[in-house]
Amino acid sequence: KFNGTNPQNINNLIMSGYQNGSSSYTNYPGQIYSNCDNIKVNGMVRVVLYTPKNRWYFFSLPFDMKISDITHSVANVQYKIGYYDGGNRAANGATGSWKTFDKENDVIPAGTGFIMQTNKDCWNYFYAVDNAMKQNIVSNREFVKTLEVNTSAQKANTGWNLVGNPYQCFYNSHCLNFTAPITVWDAYNRKYIAYSITDDDYAIRPNEAFFVQCPNEEYNTIGFPLQGRQFTDVIASQNAAPAKNHVQKERMLVNV
Repeated sequence: KFNGTNPQNINNLIMSGYQNGSSSYTNYPGQIYSNCDNIKVNGMVRVVLYTPKNRWYFFSLPFDMKISDITHSVANVQYKIGYYDGGNRAANGATGSWKTFDKENDVIPAGTGFIMQTNKDCWNYFYAVDNAMKQNIVSNREFVKTLEVNTSAQKANTGWNLVGNPYQCFYNSHCLNFTAPITVWDAYNRKYIAYSITDDDYAIRPNEAFFVQCPNEEYNTIGFPLQGRQFTDVIASQNAAPAKNHVQKERMLVNV
């Protein structure tokens, strides 16, 4: 945790993950929580995440990453890496919405969700592109992500976006400047879980990607106020960010 106002320069910054308890399916990466506006990384930035073989993981990084720069802890690893095409979902439904990145040329922008699977148990080394975005990992500012609207005749297919936690620490989902539920991938049980921002306690892990649905063109952003940052996955406070004015005052619960 960085406090104070004194400037600090970091030559190289490597955030290594670790496995928590008996579950090797959940990533708990190293964390940074910066309250200082005068920190700068001059050299390499790298985040290390673990993937047991043949399981999908939903990742997001706070910096731009060129896919061809990814390396692994063991030799001869084959991997799949892809993105979610919300435009295809809006036009054609869920079928065919997962698309494959070009491993040679594509760059995944900061805060963009992606999925990854490896054919061996391994640590994966993700390197930041050497541009201004690599400073996000030590930044003390609120991040706002613009969402794709992707309207559809069916509400269930409208506005799907795969985004991610922009901070290199846990984030209290109650503090999101958003109103719709978030949907995360449970890698241990291999299923999706939806969480209400109002009712459910969920801490978004560092480097975790999740789904949201953009409601319309007027409210096409999701914000991450600074007060949501925390070092653990325990939700100690349900004090959310001020709600946007499109929140419905009455809520309807439907059993499906």
